[in-house]
Amino acid sequence: MQLEPKKIDISPNSQIHLIGIGGSGMSGIARGLINKGLLVSGSDLKKTSVTEELSSLGVEIMYGHSEKNVAIADIVVVSSAIPQSNPELLKAIQMRSPIYQRAEILNWLMTDFSSRGVVAGTHGKSTTTIMITKILETAGLNPSYIVGANRLDTKTNAAINSGDTFIVEGDESDGSILCYDATDLVITNLEEEHMSYYKTTENLMLHFQKVMQRVIDNKGTLFINEDDSNTVSLIEKEWQSQAQFFSLTKGKGLYAENIQFLPEGTSFDLYEKGSRLETIFMKTQGYHNVCNALAAIQFSRHRGISLETIVQGLSVFYGANRRLEQVGFEKDILVYDDYAHHPTEITTTLNGAKNVTKGRLICIFQPHRFSRTQELFSEFVHSFSDADWLILTDIYPANEPPIEGIHSEKLRDSVKEQYPQLLVDYFSQEEALLKDVIPKLKAGDVLVTMGAGNIGDLAHAIADQLSGSC
Repeated sequence: MQLEPKKIDISPNSQIHLIGIGGSGMSGIARGLINKGLLVSGSDLKKTSVTEELSSLGVEIMYGHSEKNVAIADIVVVSSAIPQSNPELLKAIQMRSPIYQRAEILNWLMTDFSSRGVVAGTHGKSTTTIMITKILETAGLNPSYIVGANRLDTKTNAAINSGDTFIVEGDESDGSILCYDATDLVITNLEEEHMSYYKTTENLMLHFQKVMQRVIDNKGTLFINEDDSNTVSLIEKEWQSQAQFFSLTKGKGLYAENIQFLPEGTSFDLYEKGSRLETIFMKTQGYHNVCNALAAIQFSRHRGISLETIVQGLSVFYGANRRLEQVGFEKDILVYDDYAHHPTEITTTLNGAKNVTKGRLICIFQPHRFSRTQELFSEFVHSFSDADWLILTDIYPANEPPIEGIHSEKLRDSVKEQYPQLLVDYFSQEEALLKDVIPKLKAGDVLVTMGAGNIGDLAHAIADQLSGSC
């Protein structure tokens, strides 16, 4: 299917049904639709804190997937995570109901805003989107936003407000990055990811170059990570006047020097063309978050926001849910939870955590998807070198069938072979993991749970047991 921005007409009385409403992307769209006063229903496999919150906002939630869930729906919204065999999707097709991808509805929500910013790329999208939103809010611009992770300050991932700017996290996993009609585009970085969809690197790059061309045609601006050769290679010569750059090293645009990682956060000096502009402080850790901040600063300056306001906004940026999120600090043991599920994300997150580690760095990793584990197996093997103790759980399938020969025990054995100094364990049962690991934790340790599945529940269980609350 050829993806592109689509004109969608939704009447104020339409009943909109979201299949898989509890997902990070779909829940934000649900909140956006509710903010606009529309009638929203949705379904998901099980009750979660997300679905319960949506229910409290007036969304009708059905648990389990059934044909009857879409019986009165005027419009059905679906993500690529939903299999074609889903009974609600099949019924909607049979009823000839309008069916839209989540990106198409997200683009519709943005339509009436004069400034439509999309943050795209392989890593750092959620954090960068929330950073931009926080700065715009600090400037009093009252932006709208939808992001794939809850903000830690407001505990939500979406709002429709009165300002003229809408900022969204653009999902490229299923090619739907082409659905956005953006006036501004931030690309944090580009790596081979979601290759089960794209098949080739050339196809992945072509998708991004197409959406970049659309921004250029809209007389908009590209915000490009100059350190990322893949993204830079996509810029046509005639686009240079509409491209702004950021980097961790001296380059064409904004860059950082004197980066310091402190127990309370990160500071760095902001430079442009050899001149120091400001000192930035934020409460997050890691070089990757410095890069995310540079993207947010460049975007905000383009909107005419003063450096003073930008500094203030970043100083009160508390981060995003499951992005090196501190969930516990007991007995001088820090417990973090992180969404990292790609080898580069694992490496950068562990590097950030290392900066606050006085003792051992312990990583509990839940691989996500059999296909990703297979495609990036060798990269995963070399992702954990900053850790002192690696603990693996079973692969989170995310609706995928198992692949013969692809399992966490194989990853454990390969990491042990390559890094004999690294302690590596595997547990198939959470209860056995907790029983073995918690008594071995020591003061000064930093423990990070990682993965895009349900591993975050384990982080909270560990924090609770350390505090003696369970």
